Amino acid sequence: MVKSKPSIVNRKGMITIPSALRERFDLHEGSRVTVMEIDGNLVIIPLVDIEKSRSHKYAEFAKVEDETRAMELELEK
Repeated sequence: MVKSKPSIVNRKGMITIPSALRERFDLHEGSRVTVMEIDGNLVIIPLVDIEKSRSHKYAEFAKVEDETRAMELELEK
């Protein structure tokens, strides 16, 4: 499910990602993301730290991949 919460762009072009989404995607100070346009939508995509992903059990990693794919499919609608 795609959830949204309004954010305000400040004069430097920065926004605040809601805390629930930061927790869900394990985003912390220093986390890297990429921002891109997909089909006319602005999309923020967390970049995966390879070393960190190696330390997770495969089932956990597969779950994240499945959730990411589901979100991609939702964006394509």
